[in-house]
Amino acid sequence: MRENTFRFKTFEIRQERSAMKVGTDGVLLGAWAAGSKVTDGKMRIMDIGSGTGLIAMMMAERFPKAIIVGVEADHGAAEESAINVAMSAFADRIKICENRFEEYGGEEKYDVVVCNPPYFKDSLKCPDKGRLMARHGEDFDVAELCRFARRHLKEDGVFAMIFPYDREDDVIRAADRLVLQRRLRVSGTKDGKIRRTLFEFGLKVENCVEESEYVEKERGVRSEWYQKLTDRFYL
Repeated sequence: MRENTFRFKTFEIRQERSAMKVGTDGVLLGAWAAGSKVTDGKMRIMDIGSGTGLIAMMMAERFPKAIIVGVEADHGAAEESAINVAMSAFADRIKICENRFEEYGGEEKYDVVVCNPPYFKDSLKCPDKGRLMARHGEDFDVAELCRFARRHLKEDGVFAMIFPYDREDDVIRAADRLVLQRRLRVSGTKDGKIRRTLFEFGLKVENCVEESEYVEKERGVRSEWYQKLTDRFYL
């Protein structure tokens, strides 16, 4: 196995050229997004900022009849994710497009739009330019992302994102006319601070499902919840 390759049960992720590597955030979102959509039917899914292609392939595995478009602005990441997809069992169902989402054309509507966005805008800057662009998102506009998702959602579609917990209010404000339908707050350990919030928005007003979970029951040991959520992926 290559040093810069991450192996899951049914696919591998090369991550030599992509600024952002496989991490818990992406795995959480890929395993959790659209969990309310229990269907064996065909769906259309868009992964914005697809990076290595991780979330696109996780969604392809979870929804075996879904057609997925990954939109990635960085040239190296787009090329690498296309290679990852081509080497997987999902190659005929995933297309990687090298575009900024703001410039992505077409009026196609999607059942699911998912995004692990660059959200560390105020954190200590990273000296690597590609990594800085991927994580800090200095030109990234959450409100514009939400408007884009709203335009491309089917009437019963959902838009899922993950953000730091302390950005919750910012995300809710940016969502504007999108309606919060699911929210999951995640801490590292049972008694630890909440670190991440996963959001799922839609166009319809529904009772919002609120959940809180944690990733590890002790250092290096996955919690029962996280083990169950990710069991089909991790070796």
